[in-house]
Amino acid sequence: MSMDPIKATPQQISDPSLRQASTQAKAAAGAARRAAPLPPDVATPAPAQDSVELSDAARALAETAGPGAPAGASLTPERLRTVLDRVTQGFYDRPEIRDAIARQVAPDLEG
Repeated sequence: MSMDPIKATPQQISDPSLRQASTQAKAAAGAARRAAPLPPDVATPAPAQDSVELSDAARALAETAGPGAPAGASLTPERLRTVLDRVTQGFYDRPEIRDAIARQVAPDLEG
């Protein structure tokens, strides 16, 4: 009865050249399995894409925001850094700054 060198363990093969061939064949078969593409039913799905849906109320609010409302990012990165620095340093907590801000936003609140 002859032994299949692919299915046999290296210890079961007495001929050194067959033992080496068996080891190499098993390594090649393992590499081929790892390199083979997955069947279509096992393939990884395409990455999800983000989407945004605006409600009718959100669209109406955007339309009624008025001509002075910003249409997107209205601050430059430098201005945003300045504002954030002032917030963290307590600049806007000073009474004179609060008064100035209140005077500027009051007309918008009266609307």
